[in-house]
Amino acid sequence: MNTLLLFLVVVVVCKMMLQMSFYSVRVSLIVALAYAAVPLFMHGTALMLNRLEVERMLSSSEAIGNISLLIVIDLIQTVYFCIYHQRELPTHRLKRAVAIVVSFCPSLLVLPAIAYIQLHLFFSALGVSFLSLSIGLSVVIFVVFAVSGPLLRQMLGRGGSLRSELVILLSLLIFLYTIAMGLIRHNASVAAPEMKEGYKLQDFAFTLVILFLGIAMGFIYHRLREHWQRRRSSLY
Repeated sequence: MNTLLLFLVVVVVCKMMLQMSFYSVRVSLIVALAYAAVPLFMHGTALMLNRLEVERMLSSSEAIGNISLLIVIDLIQTVYFCIYHQRELPTHRLKRAVAIVVSFCPSLLVLPAIAYIQLHLFFSALGVSFLSLSIGLSVVIFVVFAVSGPLLRQMLGRGGSLRSELVILLSLLIFLYTIAMGLIRHNASVAAPEMKEGYKLQDFAFTLVILFLGIAMGFIYHRLREHWQRRRSSLY
């Protein structure tokens, strides 16, 4: 379960890095500073938690159901986030306010991801003080999120269509991976009388994830190739 959660956290961080490319430099710095403060505020709470108990709690069917609901809400919010960044703001005051809130609303999964990274570091980096780990994690978060926005915007172009597609693809990957994580948890097995051992759904779940990754990587490669060809042709 530890490896599954770490992979999910990595995908969530990559998704948020892509979303940072939609913000201006000033907004990126503000958001990065807000996220960098999370490990410092969570320091006292993280000291009282046990990683094994947290992972055991997260591996239960009820917890995975709650995570799935949060991911569905985040997926809907991500779609609206990408839509509002592709169109002009409406003139109506209420619609304009909703559009601004949705446009600047970060991913709902980043805060749990940061909290899990901090908890994982506390039990992995032996011999290092917890306060130093929290401060170091805050610095890394600020640098990564502050730099990733302008850098990805320069690499992928200022047009937001490609970045929107990548963000939605990562959101779908998170959704599919959560379903697979629910299937391959330790107590998810289907046994038949003729089977000598309980048949786990691990192979099926990983097949879905690998299939989606193959399709997504092919699509991303095709889109990036078109983007670089257009950019190269515009230079000549």
